[in-house]
Amino acid sequence: MQSGRPSSQGLRLRPPRRWIAVVVVAGALGVAGGSAPAAAMAASDHVAATSVDEERIQFEAGTDNAIREGNVDVASTDRWLLTAGAGQVMDLTINSADDNTVFTVFAPDRTVLATVSDDSYWSGTLPTSGDYSVEITSLDGPAYYILKVWIDAGYKDPLGLVQRITFAPGADSGTVGGAAIRATMDTWLLRAASGQTMSVTVTSLEANSTFNVFAPDGTGLTGVEARTTWTGPLPQDGDYKIAVEPTRGNATYTLTVQVTGGNAPLPAPPPPAPPAPSPGTTQRLSFAPGTNSATVSQSIAPGTVDRYILGAAAGQTMAVFIESDTGFISADIDDPNGVPLAIGQYEVGVQLVENGDYIVSVHNDSGIVGAYNLTVSIT
Repeated sequence: MQSGRPSSQGLRLRPPRRWIAVVVVAGALGVAGGSAPAAAMAASDHVAATSVDEERIQFEAGTDNAIREGNVDVASTDRWLLTAGAGQVMDLTINSADDNTVFTVFAPDRTVLATVSDDSYWSGTLPTSGDYSVEITSLDGPAYYILKVWIDAGYKDPLGLVQRITFAPGADSGTVGGAAIRATMDTWLLRAASGQTMSVTVTSLEANSTFNVFAPDGTGLTGVEARTTWTGPLPQDGDYKIAVEPTRGNATYTLTVQVTGGNAPLPAPPPPAPPAPSPGTTQRLSFAPGTNSATVSQSIAPGTVDRYILGAAAGQTMAVFIESDTGFISADIDDPNGVPLAIGQYEVGVQLVENGDYIVSVHNDSGIVGAYNLTVSIT
């Protein structure tokens, strides 16, 4: 997770992703009503399903928004905490270079307000005062993203473009174009190798664009002055960032990048192969220490069932949601006595009335192999 990025904006709409976005609620407005505090669980019951990098967002004095950036993959989550009050309006937007992020918004009691993966924007009126969290992870492979959040903003400057540059086969350069709105920044990513040389040129119709270049570890390779050209050696392998912004007003620009020396520019990493489809498994689901939710990702063969067992206490609220690539993967919940509490749900919240082991069963009712993310929280 990185938090020292200069301020930027500039919204670009993207085609819907292949995942199905869902909202999980335990009450009519997405807020768990009357749920008791979570019962203490033994530390031995907790198994971390993913690494979580947590950091707090604080607005600069006199502002109503903040911008952060980070890198995640399918095994890591960035958790951004933000203090807000009941009745305030929160707006979020996120752009990722490879369109492969998903974010979830949690209320202070860990009620899930929304999970967004087929759009880059969410807005909602906050139900209570306290620490809200925005948790970002990847749907497939490494993901670089930029996040912007507003609270009670009268005007919302858009977030800048986040895009990857690719060269034609056999070429050592490429040209892209964009339009950066005033006070915004467009970020272009390009994979290259240590020892290569990068040359960058930007031109604009209004003669008002500049750029900066950042190494994969976030180190700035350019100075503070405005520029239209730059050439320099590259210190490490990975994704280099070229951030283009106007020096005044709006900038309609053309960006040309050349990488020479060493080997050809590294291609973007291919997404990892999907996990082998499950023939139907049964496993215990545990939460990481200090958390009250867990997410598992799995592929499942048609007509089979994955079962997840987890302990909970009477008076707690269990929220379950599924996002899938088929739309035909759903979940059942059975209480410790085997009594069904929910059947065939994509999103559901239930009040628990007994202590013991509850079972969440995931069904693939389609005729093809499907992939899903299952998130279960107990509050």
